[in-house]
Amino acid sequence: MRNIILISWIVLFFWPNVYAQTVETVAGPMPRINNGLVVHHSGDVYASDLFGSGFNGSRVYKISPEGESMLYASGLSQPAGLVFSPSGLLYVAEFTSGQISTIDTEGNVDQFAAGLNQPADLVFDYQQNLYVTNYGNGTISKITPSGTISTLVAGLSQPVGLAIDSNQQYLYSANLNDGKIHQIDLDGNISLLTTISDLPIGFMTFSSGYLYVCSTGEHKIYKVGLDGDTSVFAGTGVAGSTNGSIDMAQFTNPDGIAVSPTGDTLYVSENNTNLLRRIILGDISLGAKETPAQGHLNDFKIYPNPAVSQINLELLKPISGHVIYHIYNQDKRLIAAQNIEIVKGRGQIQIEYLPVGAYLIEIHHNYGLSRSRFVKLQ
Repeated sequence: MRNIILISWIVLFFWPNVYAQTVETVAGPMPRINNGLVVHHSGDVYASDLFGSGFNGSRVYKISPEGESMLYASGLSQPAGLVFSPSGLLYVAEFTSGQISTIDTEGNVDQFAAGLNQPADLVFDYQQNLYVTNYGNGTISKITPSGTISTLVAGLSQPVGLAIDSNQQYLYSANLNDGKIHQIDLDGNISLLTTISDLPIGFMTFSSGYLYVCSTGEHKIYKVGLDGDTSVFAGTGVAGSTNGSIDMAQFTNPDGIAVSPTGDTLYVSENNTNLLRRIILGDISLGAKETPAQGHLNDFKIYPNPAVSQINLELLKPISGHVIYHIYNQDKRLIAAQNIEIVKGRGQIQIEYLPVGAYLIEIHHNYGLSRSRFVKLQ
């Protein structure tokens, strides 16, 4: 019976993609949105104004999916990359001052780490280590949760963009100066993945097995597979603000880029027009490279099942530490992804936001991958 159920899900995941990919303008040119972006699990976008009115930006803004904007934090020193920690605290790279700061939900700014060299972008791993590209000296720094700084990689050429894959095995960095995209394991071993010739290169993000990379100078967004296969994903190469289908839409100096937690939407900032653009990807969980990974069914208990407000996980293997879960709905779409902490084989997931229905959940952990199903009642 288990094999029959598994086969039926695999067949459904290979249905062709019928969702249109379109581009919209969400906000701007006021407030100024021109550099790093991150999307909260609520759907709100947090955006940096690095350039300001004369290369003196100091603010981070919060933009709702409907385009309503509010000032979130000020007094920063050219805010660049943004990231939420696994615990939900917002971190910002301050380019001019060389420090990383945190911003709480009231907009209060506190210094977390200093002594960096023009930090540009940043990502977290499962252990809450923070990785930062240093544009000024061509390095990537690793910062532990206690604030200890070390150099993971050196010898890069003006690195800006930084991303981490969903299994948290590799970092990916993008050089502004020469367009080289490098793959880096968490021990600092580095190899060249591909080179994008349309310079300069801005930020990048990772979603469903692909990197999305901004070509700021040539008004394009590239899509890069983890095998190095590289192609233009959006942008005609001509500066403009045309919305509509992805093959016709135009961008002007796209710089920041971030993916929604559901994986079906990209947000792009433009450093010349100060616009926030949105690319509706549709159901990008479909296709051979983008299906849920193969795994063992029922390698963990899930209870209560059916669920109402919260589900509990109990792994059947002695796993502790950070794991990542993906939740797919009955339409085969990825609707949630988040890190959780497993202590002595047990963890909890809050699922209040899910509508009534049946779901497939994947748990990525040190032993590989486990899969199971649960039902949400109300």
